[in-house]
Amino acid sequence: MLTTVDPKSTTGGTYNDRYTAYGNLVITTSEQMLQMAPRDPYWRFRIAERIRCNAPAIRYLQRQGTYEKRYSCALRGVIAHVLAQPQPVCSAP
Repeated sequence: MLTTVDPKSTTGGTYNDRYTAYGNLVITTSEQMLQMAPRDPYWRFRIAERIRCNAPAIRYLQRQGTYEKRYSCALRGVIAHVLAQPQPVCSAP
């Protein structure tokens, strides 16, 4: 299904392309919000809600192989909590 041509794509892209782009948008925006307000419960709640609502796209990004390298340990911890996954093992800064 993900390799099917997306009928809304003007470039002949697949559903895989759309899923990847959307997942990256959600996770990158969440990363930026978390960096701006790392302990603010208002933003943590909103990040958690976006992750929960977009869990399939986030899980898809996790399977791509660069997730641990691309996103901060703090964000991966929030994602793990929301998706009921094991917490990431992070090295000290």
